[in-house]
Amino acid sequence: MANQNQSTLMLNADTFRDNLPAVFRVLRVRQRLLPGKNQYQVLVSLYHAKHQINVHACYPQYDNQLIPGALVKIRWPKRMVSIDGSLRIDRLVILQEAEASYQLFDTIPSYYAGSEEIMRRARALAQRLSDTHHLLLNHVFWNRGRLGRFLKGPGSLGGHHRGPHGNFRHAVEVAELAIGMQVELPVAAPSLMITAALLHDAGKADEYEFDQHTGYASMSPRGTLIGHRTTLLEWIAVAHDRMKKKLSKPHYEALVHALSAVSGAPEWTGCRVPMSREAFLVNTADRVSSHGDLLNQHAPANEGFGTPHKHLKRLPFQVKEAA
Repeated sequence: MANQNQSTLMLNADTFRDNLPAVFRVLRVRQRLLPGKNQYQVLVSLYHAKHQINVHACYPQYDNQLIPGALVKIRWPKRMVSIDGSLRIDRLVILQEAEASYQLFDTIPSYYAGSEEIMRRARALAQRLSDTHHLLLNHVFWNRGRLGRFLKGPGSLGGHHRGPHGNFRHAVEVAELAIGMQVELPVAAPSLMITAALLHDAGKADEYEFDQHTGYASMSPRGTLIGHRTTLLEWIAVAHDRMKKKLSKPHYEALVHALSAVSGAPEWTGCRVPMSREAFLVNTADRVSSHGDLLNQHAPANEGFGTPHKHLKRLPFQVKEAA
């Protein structure tokens, strides 16, 4: 029975459930042993882009898998009660592997990625992906630590998009630029192109070691020895295997090509130049985003020449629009 100071509301469970997403991400958890009982009161804040809710339940034991960042499904009671804005549930079922029932970016709060604006843009891109490519992203970023490093880490150590969240912002920019360029160069597989654009530098999540407290990033041993491209291809291979190879062999090879092709690469390096329109547009958009960010960083405040950078061959120059 609810305490007199609590506000209790009876809800129609079926109607309410139909309007909720299938999967939420855990934001906050509190588990406490109830005095005089062999039960834990579990209080959880859940996130989805369309709904953010608080739920509570009683568990017979402490659940050490229920932690912030976990993805969960809700098991609802037949009769749903809301007490002070918290919904009573039977339990939370923790996902043990990635699945197709959710879209990755819908489960990510904006502060993970730096701003609501960049998450809104990422979700708009995700709407263009096929179900298979959604599942691939879910598998690649099933590891919560990897996902966090991708969202929060820099795009480079001293060049383009070098600040916190730079790598994710760069990925979104590359996908948007590639989509814009396909107006003049239509591609046969736009979902593949967008997936490649979003993932192309994801391996930098393990290439750099980023200190969130100081904002300082440095090269990791893996980054020094292996590099982000090979790291990403390892992730793609594992993800594809875990999703039971749902991409056909030609589609899988086309995606790997779009991720690994390098414009101007000599044959003897083992790298291939872009041979598909998807690979070409991702490569081109990558260069535009990277170079454009450096120009923005080093352009003058008014007119004239800006400041030098080792990756810019000449000083940036600009004039203001004529009256």
